[in-house]
Amino acid sequence: MRQKKFNILIINKNPKILDSLGLTLAEKGHLIMFALNLEMALEIMNNVRINLVIIGIIKEIENQAEILKKLKELFPMIPALITSGDKLKNKEYLKLLHYGASGFITASLNTEELERVFNRAVK
Repeated sequence: MRQKKFNILIINKNPKILDSLGLTLAEKGHLIMFALNLEMALEIMNNVRINLVIIGIIKEIENQAEILKKLKELFPMIPALITSGDKLKNKEYLKLLHYGASGFITASLNTEELERVFNRAVK
């Protein structure tokens, strides 16, 4: 069975994370686009059909929440995954869920785990 390919937008200020995560997903055949901030992300999303957004660490958790909130206001049907280098505190986790996060991934996620979370988000 052929796996469906997706247009994925990764928002993150850290180019190493962008490259690592993007490469992993690109190896699966997905088209990967990158944005360093909300403004760049909105420019891309207004011009390209995006199937999934992955929001990385921008500065702190509040910025992830604000980006997620804005993206969900404008593009409510596009699933969004949140990345975190550390475990999220319950309050932060609940806030991101409230704003519409489709799932969470950590920097230490292996390829199989990433694929599992990814497939759940885009269903």
